[in-house]
Amino acid sequence: MKTLTTVLCLLGVSIMPSFMAPPAAFAQRETAHQRQPDSLRNRNRGSISWSGHVDQVMDVSFQQGRTWTKRINGRKGSGEAVFSTSIPRKSVHMTVNQSLGRGKVSIEEQPSRSNGYTCVVRIADRRSGGDQYKFTLTWDN
Repeated sequence: MKTLTTVLCLLGVSIMPSFMAPPAAFAQRETAHQRQPDSLRNRNRGSISWSGHVDQVMDVSFQQGRTWTKRINGRKGSGEAVFSTSIPRKSVHMTVNQSLGRGKVSIEEQPSRSNGYTCVVRIADRRSGGDQYKFTLTWDN
């Protein structure tokens, strides 16, 4: 039997019992999401990571691949942003995930035609003295 098994394997004949083989439907099943290369799958989503120092209240605005800050009250803050891709020039719904900072980070304005597709994030640090903040904005087209 061992010799027959070796010969069949060399000829490319499967000797796997049918109960061990995956069903044909399962073996061939693949979603469109799995078939797409990463560049196409991620084309419809994006993220921006922002980190910086805030004392009191500051707005951080994001438009396409640009960012700027506006001091609402307190000392002038600073920060930097890393874009995975530019914000599209169409309405998208953004979410924010705060990972550092003692105050509140919230989205004040979603990108829309009326605001030039700009997302505005407000950072409110109500305690005295500034603090380091870090957050990530994400969106799906």
